[in-house]
Amino acid sequence: MTQSYSSNSFATLLKDVEKNGFDTTSGEWRRFFAQCKDVQFKTRETILDALSSNRHILFVSSGICAAQHELPDCDTRIARFFCEADLCTLTEFLGAPEEYNKFNNVILAMTPVKGVMIPMDIWMSEYEKGHEIGHYVRLKMMKTHLFDIELLKVKTMNRTQNSFGFLKEQQPNTLTNVPHKFIAQFLGITAEGFSRFLRSGRVSN
Repeated sequence: MTQSYSSNSFATLLKDVEKNGFDTTSGEWRRFFAQCKDVQFKTRETILDALSSNRHILFVSSGICAAQHELPDCDTRIARFFCEADLCTLTEFLGAPEEYNKFNNVILAMTPVKGVMIPMDIWMSEYEKGHEIGHYVRLKMMKTHLFDIELLKVKTMNRTQNSFGFLKEQQPNTLTNVPHKFIAQFLGITAEGFSRFLRSGRVSN
């Protein structure tokens, strides 16, 4: 774990900030970055769990991670994936069943993941009363929420083809970089069921 603003992780965050129309040269941004940490995780490593999720939020600079939860019957599901430039947190995500147990929720690295870990209290302070950084934070939160709403609409259809199509359109890297058993957990089917789906010919529709 390092804290170099010249790292690829911070460079990706800076690029995202600037892409959204903000100037990162002010002292306000330097003070914000000084409170963040450059982090990296190995494949299948836990990034956030129930104990740490209220303390940090992760900006994903590279790689793919997932919000995974365990159902009462010990079945495991993935609520959503997080890819480059996504905000990753367990504090709230849509699409999880009402009965999920938050203590069985984790953010898990699907591939090697690099990112910028931001203290949740700093993030929420900027969200509530920040100026330029606050505008960026609120914009990112709004985009995340809109993504989750669209994902929830697709998941409530309860059709494998619709959920697969959403991944193919919105997060295509997951289909080439995430093992099939985790894609199946997102789709809500077994790994064998996903294999049958891939062979069915409906994938290209």
